Order: sequence, then structure tokens, then C-alpha cells
Amino acid sequence: MSVNCEIESAIPSADTPPVSSVLELLERAWEGLLEACHSSTPQERYELAHLASLRAASALIAARTTSSGWSRPRSVGVVASNSSRAN
Repeated sequence: MSVNCEIESAIPSADTPPVSSVLELLERAWEGLLEACHSSTPQERYELAHLASLRAASALIAARTTSSGWSRPRSVGVVASNSSRAN
């Protein structure tokens, strides 16, 4: 079973901060929005903008995820609710 390299780069490891992954995801989201703006059909524009929004959301989750010593993965809902309480 092969693992997508894009997914691996979006998941911060324990020893490195997720800053580079977050910035890469944000940059790719921005590029996707620009590509959506220049697309020729509404369907293509929608698909590209949707993908860009998913990348931006991934960047937010990557930025808010910290090592907490949990033995099991946390859901996106848990990470989002914890980050909203912290702000």
C-alpha cells in the first residue's frame, strides 16, 4: 500500500514544527484559488476552489495540532474545538 507524499508532508512529526507544512499548504491553497479564478468553466472553478479550501483547512488543522501525549489520534472536530477555546 503506497502513501501519498502530500499527506505525509502535511502531518508534522514529533521533532519538527509544522511551520513548513502549514506554509506549503497555504501556498498551494492560494495557487489553487488563483487557478480557479482563471478557469474557463464554472465546474472547473468550483472544483479548484473547493480543493483550495480543503488545503487551507488542512493548514489550519496542521497549525493547531500539537503533541499532547495522547496514545490515539484526535479527530478534526476535537482539534478545532480545542483551538477555538484557546482563542
